[in-house]
Amino acid sequence: MAITNTTSSVQGIFSLHVVTAGSAIILLLGAIFVLLRQLSGGPGQPRTFRKFTRSTDIKHRYTLSSTPSPNPTSKLTPLISSMATHLFLLLGLTTLALAYATQSSIVALQSRLNSPFYITSAYAYPQYIAPYGYDPEIRYGKIISILSFTYQCAMILMNASIVGAIWITANYLQNNGTGIREPGLVSWVLNAMWMAAIVGLGFASWGLGLSRRGSGNGALAYPTLVGEDYMVRTLYIVYVSVVIGASTSATLEAVLCWTGMKKNGFAGVSLLLLPLLYSL
Repeated sequence: MAITNTTSSVQGIFSLHVVTAGSAIILLLGAIFVLLRQLSGGPGQPRTFRKFTRSTDIKHRYTLSSTPSPNPTSKLTPLISSMATHLFLLLGLTTLALAYATQSSIVALQSRLNSPFYITSAYAYPQYIAPYGYDPEIRYGKIISILSFTYQCAMILMNASIVGAIWITANYLQNNGTGIREPGLVSWVLNAMWMAAIVGLGFASWGLGLSRRGSGNGALAYPTLVGEDYMVRTLYIVYVSVVIGASTSATLEAVLCWTGMKKNGFAGVSLLLLPLLYSL
């Protein structure tokens, strides 16, 4: 392979991409197995599907202690299913695997060209060694352009799924651990806006770049457009800023949920065991 003739840094970058994609695939298969096991009646079966197998009339809340709950109204509060977390997790792992599989392919192709290596959509590593293995029959420009837009599409969806997963998991754990109805209306609206902004701004930059990339072997890659096209770059910068803001907001909310569980959690329920409570 031509990648073996590049610098050790580029080989390390390529290897990291491959390992990330491979790890995401393994985790995705594990997540699918867990979900299928739950849907078939195993521990933590999402109640969305329980109506097809057995009654969902939950009359009391199970705790991990024989100590009665300090909140008597919690007996009327059913445990929230982990289905939403499964959906965000599956989407995130799928797009993560897709993103880094395409990125490793891009690096491998660029090792045959006299061009820098795209590491992310905003950063390229210089080409220090003469390219090796160029094949004039391969339309490198077109293939790299397609792969780069595929990578960016996957990253947009992955970032949105990460924010959604942190938000929904933290709030549902707090709900199951305290009996307090979460997430509230403000939380729903705020995080829906964050995820909509990530997807909207991300695909605005992506779509504009797609319309301006050209065609055939002269088609530009998305990172090239980020560097050369003012509007694509501006939208991309705003998108990245929103990703950072949304991630920070979701993390802060998760911390607040953790402190809420610590303060208002059911007697005898350890915070370390709340993920298990969430899956019941």
